[in-house]
Amino acid sequence: MKEFVTENIDRNIFIKISDNFITFCFKNDVNRFNERQHWINNNDIEVDENEPKEPTYFYWIDKEDWVKENEHWISHMERKNWFTEEMKNYINENIL
Repeated sequence: MKEFVTENIDRNIFIKISDNFITFCFKNDVNRFNERQHWINNNDIEVDENEPKEPTYFYWIDKEDWVKENEHWISHMERKNWFTEEMKNYINENIL
C-alpha cells in the first residue's frame, strides 16, 4: 500500500494505493479518523461496531482500469478541479 498527500491546493488530498484501488479522501478526514482510532486504542471512548474501518473516500478508481485505460483516466481526472499533475505522476509512478 502506498500513500501520498498533496498540499499544493486549497484542499489537502490524501491518495492511497492499495492492492485493488486508488482512493482519494481529504487529509482532514484522515486526521479525524486517526484521532478517533487513537482514542479507541487508548480506551478513551467506547468502540462502536458500526465505526468505519477506514476514512471516508470521496473518489476511487480500480487500479486495473487505470492501467488498461490510462489515457482515458488521465483525461477524465484532469477535468476535476482538485486533481493535479503531481497526483497523476505519483499514481503513474506507483502503478505503471
